[in-house]
Amino acid sequence: MMKFKKAIAALLAAVLVMGCVCGCADSSSSSSGSSAGTSSQGEEASTGSGETVDLLYTYWGSSFEKEAQASAIATFNEEHPNIQVEALHIPSSGSEYVAKLTAMTASGTNPDIGYMDVSTAFVWAQDDQFYDIFELIDQDPDWDKEKYVDDIFYMYDEGKSIGTTSSINQRAIFYNTDCFTEAGVELPPTDVNEAWTWDEFIEVAKQLTFDANGNTPDSPDFDATNILQYGVYWNPNTLLELGIFLDSNGADLLTEDGTQLALDTPEAKEVIQAIHDMIYVHHVCPIPNDFSAMPDGTTWLANKQCAMFITGQWVLLDIAKLDFNYGIGQLPKFKEARNVKDAGVRVIFKNTKYPEQAWELYKYLANPEGAMALYEEGLWMPTLREWYDEPKFSEWGADNPAHPESYKPVIADSLFNGSATPSYTLRIANYAELNNTITPLLQQIWLDTSSVDDVVQQINEQAGGLVQGFNPDNYHASQYRE
Repeated sequence: MMKFKKAIAALLAAVLVMGCVCGCADSSSSSSGSSAGTSSQGEEASTGSGETVDLLYTYWGSSFEKEAQASAIATFNEEHPNIQVEALHIPSSGSEYVAKLTAMTASGTNPDIGYMDVSTAFVWAQDDQFYDIFELIDQDPDWDKEKYVDDIFYMYDEGKSIGTTSSINQRAIFYNTDCFTEAGVELPPTDVNEAWTWDEFIEVAKQLTFDANGNTPDSPDFDATNILQYGVYWNPNTLLELGIFLDSNGADLLTEDGTQLALDTPEAKEVIQAIHDMIYVHHVCPIPNDFSAMPDGTTWLANKQCAMFITGQWVLLDIAKLDFNYGIGQLPKFKEARNVKDAGVRVIFKNTKYPEQAWELYKYLANPEGAMALYEEGLWMPTLREWYDEPKFSEWGADNPAHPESYKPVIADSLFNGSATPSYTLRIANYAELNNTITPLLQQIWLDTSSVDDVVQQINEQAGGLVQGFNPDNYHASQYRE
């Protein structure tokens, strides 16, 4: 605990210097005075008959997410008159969110339940700052782990979990149907068994790429400096998504025993080189000159500046609001079609006075009935299994602008057909530090300034000593293939 308090103090000092706290919402605005039913001693408060319990729930997200979650919390409060929840929206995820919660924790006004940055959550969990979600599940006769989709628990110790993912984020090819129709090209497959090979994908992307004079990359007159439409838009500067294609080629970030990095294998280097060549040899994907200013792929797709966009299913929220014909296709494969299970984590703080009531809210937030708009409009996927079976699936995942017919076979079914591996954030210990070291080094490849061999050597030298293996009850990617 002393280690945790020192870390909090150091983080708070940095926060105050940066002025982050001043830019966030005032935590003193709660009607309960401290904004939360938390206690610095962490004792559980008893509640008498008719007594109202006040909880604080924190989360990040867009203005749409704020509106939808506020609505969900309002409904919860109506349905649970003895539990009143204040929903505190902190617009930015990552460091700004952590800064706000660090300040709140230092002052004893941290939330009872909320989103948590994954890397920070693992550190705080080691200091016993969160409830083991399995403990709460085991104490609830009406709930069990089998209700959830497989492999979505963040494990911090043997048999102990910080919590589940707050949603699930599958990846896919999102495409502009008109681009394919006008080029006379067959649409991307929806059947996982018919997914394009990487080479087939590149050939299709070539047919959908043309310069100002209508020339494709196979033409000797093609002008790579004046491309009007790219075959595909993908920002390669995302290690989690690179991991999908490594998995597809039988590779992983770590060796099977989890003791070393594994990006120097022939399988891993083949994938990295292929992505580089997609940009610089085949000219079917934009050159990422400035990762911080990469264009909005959704807008590019709608405007026919690209025919395909590789990203996560959350993009459906934006796509559905734009006026163009689109569809969803399987990701290309190297040896085997793969996908990923990925999302942030939702936690219950250990010092809440009201763990039973916080657990009720936790379960409620996992149920789409409480925030149907977040699911129906394309932002989230359910973590509960029953919502992928009829008739519940059709309540959110079919017959609406955010869920075309191709959604179920490409995205929803990947959770259950054995093609999805838990993401690095779920599986790999100390992933945040690995990512912070590896991603900037990989940028040299994506910017065409260093070779794959040179960069992989740099990665081994600079990140090899950071490897801490796999998280408890998590394994090498090969263990998740059927």
